[in-house]
Amino acid sequence: MQRKAKFLRLFLITSLFALTLSLVGTNTALGQTPPQTTYLPLVMHNCGGLISLEYPSDKSVLDSILPEFKWQINAPPNVMVNIQVARDPGFPQDNLTKNLLTTVSITEHRFSVNLATDTTYYWRASILCSNQPMITTPVWSFTTPATVTKPAPPSLTSPANNSIVSNELEDFKWEAVAGATGYFLTLKNINTNTTGFIESTLPIVTLKLTPGDYQWSVKAYNAEAAGDPSPTWSFSTASTLTRQAPMAGLNGQSYVEEDGQRIYFLEQK
Repeated sequence: MQRKAKFLRLFLITSLFALTLSLVGTNTALGQTPPQTTYLPLVMHNCGGLISLEYPSDKSVLDSILPEFKWQINAPPNVMVNIQVARDPGFPQDNLTKNLLTTVSITEHRFSVNLATDTTYYWRASILCSNQPMITTPVWSFTTPATVTKPAPPSLTSPANNSIVSNELEDFKWEAVAGATGYFLTLKNINTNTTGFIESTLPIVTLKLTPGDYQWSVKAYNAEAAGDPSPTWSFSTASTLTRQAPMAGLNGQSYVEEDGQRIYFLEQK
């Protein structure tokens, strides 16, 4: 009888404890945020921090139509960050969007296309972590300048137009453009109909190729805008490429961006 009473007391205590945890969990998950709260702390979703916007700051007037968007994040590795930029604060389907599979060390992104001049834009960032509900920052706005100075198109040098490439690792080179602070190289694989966009601060990028037919072009950018692209050159690879030892990538990582996804198979100098 005493064992039964002891067991009953233990069962009641355990049940009450479980019910308390259940209620706390329910209140935490379903509790209403104050009206002034514009984003949810990631800790509620076991994501360990917040995502917040940094630049362009809210209601700022820029001197560039190619800004580098920056944010702050405190979350586990391999989270999905979504950057949206639009002329409409409702963010319609035709807005600029970039999905970044990122780590905590990646907190900036520059789109490879210019924004319109003398235009007000709206932007926000969202984070998806551990299959939890997406958390979105407040919407910030900024205005682009009325006029900008664009750099000249680069002159490509190699691989030469209509050439045959035999090495697995190929140097893509072009002449440096006066006043340019960086370059966007566009590489299209004709066989797979995929396009990669590679950003570089130097007039050379080394890519790891697979057999196929390619087209490539480069455009320069400065602090104000991206310039017009170079003429598009074509090349093909040999059916069997000469394999080479991989080189160290930028900060230990090299990637190509295809359809908004970073795919790690490039080596960049």
